Order: sequence, then C-alpha cells, then structure tokens
Amino acid sequence: MIDEGLEKVRHRQEELNSILLGEDDLGVIVRASIMVEAELMDIISTMMPKKTELKKIEKFDFDKKKILAISLGMNKDLEGPIQQIQKIRNRFAHEISSSFTKADADNLYSSLGEFDKRVLNQTYRTAAEKLGNPGRLKEFRQTNIKEQVTLMLSTIWTAVAVSALKAREANAE
Repeated sequence: MIDEGLEKVRHRQEELNSILLGEDDLGVIVRASIMVEAELMDIISTMMPKKTELKKIEKFDFDKKKILAISLGMNKDLEGPIQQIQKIRNRFAHEISSSFTKADADNLYSSLGEFDKRVLNQTYRTAAEKLGNPGRLKEFRQTNIKEQVTLMLSTIWTAVAVSALKAREANAE
C-alpha cells in the first residue's frame, strides 16, 4: 500500500512542478504554501484523536498547523524549511514588488537536512538527464534563483506529503 501511496505522491509532485514552472514568483510561493498547508492538514486530520475538533484547527494559522503536525508525528526536520516558506510568503504578502532573492535560496537550502539536500541534488541531476541535457549544470545551486527556490519548494512539499502518507499508513494499522 505504501508503494501505491508513493506513486501518487510522485505523480502529484510532477503536477506541482508543472504548475510552479508556469508561475511568476508570487504564484510559486503562494501555490507551494497552499500545497504544504494542505499536507499539514492531512497529517493533522489523520492523527487527531478527536476529529470533532478539526473545524477549529482548520482556522489555525500556518505556524500553528506546522507545530501541531510536528507534535502528531511529522518529521521535525521539516520545521525549518516550512518556517522559511512562511517567511518568504509573508514578505511577498507585504512587499508589492517582491521576487525571489539569493537570500531566499540560501536560507531555504540551509534549512534543509543533509538527506534532503542529497535528494534535491539527485532530483536535479535526474531531471537534467531526463530532459536530454545532462551536461547543462552539475549542481542545481548553479541555476537561477527562481529555479532553485522552485525545486526546493517542490522537495519540501514532497517531504511533507510523504510524512502525511506515513501518518495515514500508521493510522491504518
């Protein structure tokens, strides 16, 4: 059952990547935030002992949902990356002409654990080869800022989605 779930996550990640690649910076951060928040709610709704409280929890802000998801079993290593998403989204909400910066890419990358950094680089290399351009760039950190941020957001969403999948699997047992 977990293999089927992982295949669905992979398919949804491909859809997310297609959507994000067609967006401007504001669209990328808003859509990625919405997708991550939906996965947080999936973890919460799966693991909450009292489902009657879900309506109240849906009104929680992003930060409270993140904390609750972690307390219910989501990988704590995702706290930093999700916090960075929040910071970027909040800056975009308050600065009319925002765009991704090198600091956004650096802070997101620094917030990732070593495993996620390896996954990110491997994903980039695989994508470059799949597109028939394996020599394009060796490391994704050499790409433009928007591509870096978009790939990291996709990777973070995937990690949260896998956490939600694991919560569903654990709850089904």
